Amino acid sequence: MDHFELSNFPEDTYFFIRANTRYSLFDKLKNRFGSLRAAGEHLAIPGAELYSWKNGFSNKERQHKKRVKRYIPLPALDKISKATGVSLKELQRSVIEIKTGSRSGLIKNLTLPLEIKPETYAVLGHFLGDGYGGERGNSCYVNKSPEAIENFVKKLRLAFGNVEYTVLPQHYRVIVSKIVPKILKQYFEISDFRTGKAKLSSKLLKAPNECLVEFLKALIIDEGSVMDSGIYLEFSSRAHLINDLKKICSKLGYQYSDGKHFIISVKSFPRIIKDMKNLVIPSKQQALLSYFKRKGRGWYNRNRNTTKKEILHLLTKNPMSVREIALRLNIRKGSVRMQLKGYSLNNRPIKGLLDLGLVEPKAKGWRNSTIFGLKTNACGFECLKCL
Repeated sequence: MDHFELSNFPEDTYFFIRANTRYSLFDKLKNRFGSLRAAGEHLAIPGAELYSWKNGFSNKERQHKKRVKRYIPLPALDKISKATGVSLKELQRSVIEIKTGSRSGLIKNLTLPLEIKPETYAVLGHFLGDGYGGERGNSCYVNKSPEAIENFVKKLRLAFGNVEYTVLPQHYRVIVSKIVPKILKQYFEISDFRTGKAKLSSKLLKAPNECLVEFLKALIIDEGSVMDSGIYLEFSSRAHLINDLKKICSKLGYQYSDGKHFIISVKSFPRIIKDMKNLVIPSKQQALLSYFKRKGRGWYNRNRNTTKKEILHLLTKNPMSVREIALRLNIRKGSVRMQLKGYSLNNRPIKGLLDLGLVEPKAKGWRNSTIFGLKTNACGFECLKCL
C-alpha cells in the first residue's frame, strides 16, 4: 500500500510533536542562532511563537487559566526543519496529533507516514456520495440509514485511527474532523467534493482492485438503487464521473450500460457479491440477494393465473407495495406490475388485477410508492376461474 508523508500534507495542517523531540529540535535552533528570538528574525517567525511551540502551550493565561496547546503549522515546521537539519521524514515519527484550523477536530495518536488503505478509498467514496468536504462550514457525512452511519464510522477509524467525530442521530449525520477531507483531497488530487465539481484523478483510477471495490461499494451504499435489471447510480449533476465509473467497472470486470442512468448489469451480481460481500443497508442487500433466490425459483407459474393467485393470497393478509410483493414471491418487480396492470402476450391483451376489479390502490407509501390491497366487495379468486 502507498503512504502519505508529512511533507505532502496540506499547508494549513498543524502538528503537535512529542515533548522530547520538540525540546531537542528547538534547542538545536537556539544553538545555531544564539536565541529563539534571533532564529525567529532569520526565519520570519515571531519569537514568541517559537517559544510557545517549544513549550507546547501558549504563554498567555486565558479566562480559566488553562494552558492552550500550540500546534506548529507545516510551513513553519518546514523552515525549522531546514534550519536545524532535522528532516520532516525524521520528525513525522514524533507527531502525535494533527489538525487544520481552529476547533476543526483532531486526529490523535496517529502513525506517520499515513498508510493509504482500502478503507481510505471507502471514506473517499462516501465523501463523494453523501458527504460534504467542509468547503464552507463543517465536514460531514449524511445518511438516514443507521447501518450506513455505523459503517462510515468504522471505515473512518480504520483509515485514520483515533479521529474525532460526532454522531448526530437526530440529523442523520456524522461531523468529522476537517483534516480528514483535506488529506483525501491532497492525496487524491481532488480540489472540491461538492456536487458537479469533483473530478477523479488518475491516481485513483490506477489503484489496486481491492481499493476500487471499496470505493465503488461506498458509492453504491450512498447513491445506488439495486433494481431487477442491475444497480442504478444517479449522477445527473456529475455526468463527468460516469466516464470514470466506466473505467473502474471495466478494471473490476463488471458489465455496465449507460444512458439516462449508469447501470451495473445484473450479470455482474455474482462477482459483486463475491467482491463486496454486503451492501450494508438491509434493503439494498436484500434486493441484491433476491437475484440469486429468483434464479433458484421453480417455474411452476406457467399454469394459468398462478402468479395472480399468489398476489391475491398475499394481499388478503395486508396491503403491500410492488417491492414488498416481489420480495415475498421472489419474482421481479416488473413481473408484479404486469400482473397488476396487465400486459400483452402474442399481441393479445391480458388483463391485470386492477382491470379485473380485484385489487385497488389503498395508500401512498415510502418514497411515494403505491400500496395495493384487495378491492372492497371484489369477487376474489372466483373471478380468475372465468378468465
